[in-house]
Amino acid sequence: MRILLGRQHSTDLRITTQNSFFGLIEQIEDKIRNMYPSDQREHVPPIGTFHKNHNEYTFNNGSVIIFKHLEHAEVHAKSLNVSAIGIDEASEVTEESANMLVGRRRELGFPLLFFVVSNPTGLTHWLYKWFVRQPAPTSILFRTNTAENQPNLPADYVQQLERRYPIEWIRRYLRGEWGGLDAGAPAFASFEPPIHVKQTLFYKGLPVWVGIDFGYQTPGVVWCHPDRKRRCQVVREWLPKQLDPYKLAAGILKRNEIWFPQAQFQYFCGHDGKQHASSAEKTPIEIMIEHDIHPTHRYHLVESGLTVLRNLIKIRDNGEPNLIVDPFCSTVIEGFMGEYRYEPDKEDKMQKTGIYDPLFDALRYVAYQSYTLSGDRPGEEPIAIFGSTKD
Repeated sequence: MRILLGRQHSTDLRITTQNSFFGLIEQIEDKIRNMYPSDQREHVPPIGTFHKNHNEYTFNNGSVIIFKHLEHAEVHAKSLNVSAIGIDEASEVTEESANMLVGRRRELGFPLLFFVVSNPTGLTHWLYKWFVRQPAPTSILFRTNTAENQPNLPADYVQQLERRYPIEWIRRYLRGEWGGLDAGAPAFASFEPPIHVKQTLFYKGLPVWVGIDFGYQTPGVVWCHPDRKRRCQVVREWLPKQLDPYKLAAGILKRNEIWFPQAQFQYFCGHDGKQHASSAEKTPIEIMIEHDIHPTHRYHLVESGLTVLRNLIKIRDNGEPNLIVDPFCSTVIEGFMGEYRYEPDKEDKMQKTGIYDPLFDALRYVAYQSYTLSGDRPGEEPIAIFGSTKD
């Protein structure tokens, strides 16, 4: 039986993974020796031999552990033939490498195993997709957190880390939660799914707010609805691919009819709705108006809109936020949990993934035009404006 045990970088493989492995081997050998009389223990042979030249450990029963770094494994592992694969800190490994390694388990007569150990990752990482979002029927996920190891830690160890760590580090490294901490800082640090993700309600007589980001490649649409306390409920999302404004308008109207029959709608968009595409005779707003969709827009800095959203998700004195998200809106939830992020080393520019930015642009248009900068509701009900905004 041949087993590959790997980690992304060779240095980490040597000083962490292999050190842990040989520590376990030493513990096993000590237990075996202690089963013998004291005068025979020094003659008990080891359970295997390490071959440094090949970086392999061979057990006395013939099984072999192959230690291998996994950089560019999608290229270098093509001829590998093993029965099982173990990856240490799999968050560092690319999905291309993981896919190649899965296909290298092909030794006949053995269970073909694939096991990984990792800290939680962002919600777009292959680990989250493989084991949480779309797990295989045979996969098993074991979750743990630092608190479960408290008996083996100093009394105030966890408390010291909680005081030192930012909230996104606490969520991942102490609580073992998925999301956040990919390249670039997350836009929202105080979003808590148990508080902010709830089933929403529809109130007759109150409008449905529709935020539209036209996006030349990937548009995004969100449907929001105030409750009777004028808190913002994010109730539906739509992330189509490469739709022109005509098809986008038709798709919005179709979903309005299905999701909110006989409701009144108020539409919001960004200032780019007034700009002509290079091959278009009409602006996106003009095309929307032809479909009886009359979006309003107000120019604002991106950070101003994000400030409104941050203040909406803050917990108020009554213990509740001013924004909740329906479980239907899975992509918006992922964005709030850390996947909507700034560019690395740039605090004023958001990452353009074509996944989260269109939806959060659309949500930003709704929030900025419906709430004050502090995230409070205006002093009076907003007036639905039907018709294009004039500068």
